[in-house]
Amino acid sequence: MTTQYSNWPQKKMEIVEATISTIATEGFDRATTANIARNAGVGEGTIYRHFKNKDDLVSVSAIYTSTLVFGPARENFNPDASVHSQFIQFATDFLTTGQKLQLHHQFMEQYLNSPIGVAYRKKIIATIMQDPDFKPIFYPLNRILIRAHEHEIVKDFPLQFLVALSMGPMAFVLKHSAQGFMELDETIIVGLAKACWDAIRR
Repeated sequence: MTTQYSNWPQKKMEIVEATISTIATEGFDRATTANIARNAGVGEGTIYRHFKNKDDLVSVSAIYTSTLVFGPARENFNPDASVHSQFIQFATDFLTTGQKLQLHHQFMEQYLNSPIGVAYRKKIIATIMQDPDFKPIFYPLNRILIRAHEHEIVKDFPLQFLVALSMGPMAFVLKHSAQGFMELDETIIVGLAKACWDAIRR
């Protein structure tokens, strides 16, 4: 966790964690500020002492969650490694972390498919096209795939298709693992990372 989050007041952290839990388990539409406040054990007015509105609360919760879900992948990203090694490391870290943080992964899935999440995704795709070094919530995957595309290592698809081909299977596996349909171990996770690479490489 970054210093920024460790310095948060306790109530703010409790509200964010309640937001993540409420959206993950009850869905985006049912996660009213009243429900979030009740789950956090605070009055609804307390939310507005820390956040401008619900959209601000959800956006902050998404950024916070991304630091947890994608944190190891960012920390282990080696810019000098081969594209293949970078991708395998990213996928392995993402699957391993997602398995441990199932609630946070479920929140991210709800967020990214919500109106605010869809707007964010459209914005970052446009931004990445102008600035390949931009760091969205799923960084460093965008940098890995852009470099792979530049070197003609992966299929000649636009970035968003490459993201879908690589992230889609991993998100599916994590969702079904959380539901008890699949069991993941280190060997399977590495195999899945390699399979996702095979799906996009030329």
